[in-house]
Amino acid sequence: MLADAERKVLRIIANYSAGRKRMPTLIELGRKTGKSQKKLLETLSELVKEGYISWTPADPDRITLLQAREREDRENFTRDINNSLGLRTVKDLHGFNTDAFRLYG
Repeated sequence: MLADAERKVLRIIANYSAGRKRMPTLIELGRKTGKSQKKLLETLSELVKEGYISWTPADPDRITLLQAREREDRENFTRDINNSLGLRTVKDLHGFNTDAFRLYG
C-alpha cells in the first residue's frame, strides 16, 4: 500500500494529466503538494519502485503514468480471489507459498 504522501502525488499526477492532457512539471507538483523538491523527488522515486509511474531524475519533468489508481493490498486481494474461486494457497517444504489448489469436499 502507498503512504499518504505517495497516494497524494499519484492522484495529483493522474488528475492533472487528465485535465490538462500533459504531465505536471516538478515545479507544478511542488506547488500542488507543498513539498520540498527533495521530498518530492523521494516520493517520485518510491512511485517508480512501486510501478505506478515511469520517471528518472536525469529527466525530472518527464513522468509517464503507468497506473492511475492505487492497487489493493496484493496479499489480501489474492487471498480474497482464491477464496471466491474455492482455491487455497499452501506452503511448500521451505515455507514459501505455492500455487493455489482447488479445494474438494
